[in-house]
Amino acid sequence: MASKIFMGNMPELMEKILNNLDKEIRSLYSCALVSRHWCEMSIPIIWRNPFSFYVFKPMFISIYISSFEDLEEDDVKSILKEYGIHINFQNPLFHYVRFLEILGLDRLNYGVDRWISIHLHDKEQDIEQLKYHVANLLLKIFIKGGVTLSELELDSLNKFIEIKPEIFYLLEQNINFFSSIRALSVSLTALNELKFDDDFEFIYGSYCKVLVKLLKVLARSVTKITNMEITLYDSDYLPQLCHELAFIIKSQEHLKYFDFACALDTRPWELYGVVLALKSQKDKLKEIKLEGCAYSAEFEVLRDCENLEVIRILYCSNGISTRFNSKISILEIRTTGLYNASGVVQILEKSGSSLQRFKLIDDYSYFEDDDEDDYSIFKFNKKRGLIQSQSLLLETLMTSCPNIVYLYISDGMMNLMMNRDRGKRKKKKRWKNVLNNLQKYCHQHYNILI
Repeated sequence: MASKIFMGNMPELMEKILNNLDKEIRSLYSCALVSRHWCEMSIPIIWRNPFSFYVFKPMFISIYISSFEDLEEDDVKSILKEYGIHINFQNPLFHYVRFLEILGLDRLNYGVDRWISIHLHDKEQDIEQLKYHVANLLLKIFIKGGVTLSELELDSLNKFIEIKPEIFYLLEQNINFFSSIRALSVSLTALNELKFDDDFEFIYGSYCKVLVKLLKVLARSVTKITNMEITLYDSDYLPQLCHELAFIIKSQEHLKYFDFACALDTRPWELYGVVLALKSQKDKLKEIKLEGCAYSAEFEVLRDCENLEVIRILYCSNGISTRFNSKISILEIRTTGLYNASGVVQILEKSGSSLQRFKLIDDYSYFEDDDEDDYSIFKFNKKRGLIQSQSLLLETLMTSCPNIVYLYISDGMMNLMMNRDRGKRKKKKRWKNVLNNLQKYCHQHYNILI
């Protein structure tokens, strides 16, 4: 079989092997040197996402520029000469541009920054205009070169560069550039991350305007997204951004994974329909991850997502977990101490034998005596005086979820549960019984980790 692989007689198997090396750039380059056949299979994988490697010398940018047929008509060539940058134009062996599938604007701008710093002789020159022209030239090359993206990351604030109107026009004329996107990541970065810059308000406004324009183009051309990640912060542009994001969500045919993180200071929370738009995906959504979310009425729509299989709730308010009404196989909860167990217990009871993996992590690794009255985990049933029932979750886990194959409960969480009851003999005895039962439960499921 090995000889057949080397001779190229098993291309399907070889392709699978090389695809598993997509993050091992050095290994792929080595494979490309083995034979012509291996080279032809390795190069498209290497050039699928060249900006992801954050290489010290992004020489692939020179190859992209030298392969652009309309470079003579573009003013970038003369601009490069003004800065003393000369590119050695060669006929490339492959049509490298068409191999591009994954693009992140932040990574692209970082690559442009590195490329210019390597080629620029006068390090004291102001290069902002040069970066602007080179970054836009690359976008132009990709769009006109027949690229069809599968993944797009819009999180380009740290290295933000304005996009020319010409690029938006080309995007409107070349809808295939975005039409096959399967994964979309959108990040509205916090304003305070730019306060080191004197023009941070202007830069932030320009960034948001570009983001809104790009989302409008996506909303008109993308329907095949399966994975979507959104990060939101407070902004005057939040209503516009959320409106376009909601439209994109509603337009998708098979949205399976939704990752939503936000940190909004306004109260009550206003999400402008982003989460509410998930109602259109209630029968298709399989996995959801929520991070840093406070409760909003929009989260009520999660009750309708009955086909969810994976739920991850990270540092969210107590009411979020009570909004789910589905049988799941994987549940992950991360908290910083205060958390309402009723929602988790409800998920465990609903999932029953379907649940196979459960992770419960508390980031506090200590417990202070002075905090005992105020600091507790799993406060629920407030109408009855906030009855504290830390053991209920474990008891429910043992009685309702017989098919667990992976269980992880952090040390901090276990310590908090037990220390809440210390000094109380009856509760201490109950905890001993619960933990003994848990130990027996783990022996029955030998591959469980606690």
